[in-house]
Amino acid sequence: MEQMSARRSASMKWKGVICPIMEKKFKGLFNVSKTWAISRSSDDLYEVRCNPSVSVNISSRSCSCGEWQINSFPCAHAFCALKRGGKNLNDYVDHYYSVDAFHNTYSKSINPVPTIWKDVSVGSDANVLLPPLCNKRLMSTQHCR
Repeated sequence: MEQMSARRSASMKWKGVICPIMEKKFKGLFNVSKTWAISRSSDDLYEVRCNPSVSVNISSRSCSCGEWQINSFPCAHAFCALKRGGKNLNDYVDHYYSVDAFHNTYSKSINPVPTIWKDVSVGSDANVLLPPLCNKRLMSTQHCR
C-alpha cells in the first residue's frame, strides 16, 4: 500500500510525456550514438554505420539488432534514425513507458486487509482438526493390489 501511494505521489510531479527514467535513457542513447554515420534509403529506412552496421525501419519500429522490437523502446540505432528523420522520439515509444500509463497503474488504492486469523494454540481442549495419520506400509500394499 505504501509503495503504491509513494509512486502515485512521486509521479504527480512529472511533467514530461515519458517517465523520467526513460528520458534519461534517451540522453544516454545520444551519447552512445553521436559518432555514428547514418544513411537514408527512404523516408523510413536507414542504415546506421557502427560496428556492426544495422538497418532501421521506422514505420515497422524495428532494428536489425532486435532491441527495439524486444523492449518497445527505440534502441540507440533507432534513436539516430529518428533524430536524422526529424521525428518526435516520444511518438515511437510504447505507451507502457508513458507518464499516463504510470499514473493509471498507480491511480487505484489498495484497501487494507483486516487480520482475520486468530492465534490458535494446540492444546488438549482445543478444537483443532489434524490431518489423518498415514501408515506408509499400509499405503504401499494397497497400491500393489
